[in-house]
Amino acid sequence: PAVPADGRAKRYAHGALRGAGLRVYDAREGSRNATLNREAFGLARFIAAGLLARDRVEDLLTDAARATGLLDDEIAATLRSALESGLREATPFVMPEAQP
Repeated sequence: PAVPADGRAKRYAHGALRGAGLRVYDAREGSRNATLNREAFGLARFIAAGLLARDRVEDLLTDAARATGLLDDEIAATLRSALESGLREATPFVMPEAQP
């Protein structure tokens, strides 16, 4: 399916990126790396659809993960793995239906 050209899809993707960053930032000790992995994997579909730039996703999630105390090497490895897996398994992006 085609991505809507009216900008709604880009706004939706950027909102998803902000939400993912907040979830990584708020992750509790013991779940931080798993949260980073899950959020990066989920955002890969927006990268595949051309709605988010990979470097923007990496930068925002790296900043959020650093703030939680994760180390740069761990962050980079997790992001690389999650994004590559997410891109391989990405399904076409379809805008969710508006809720009344």
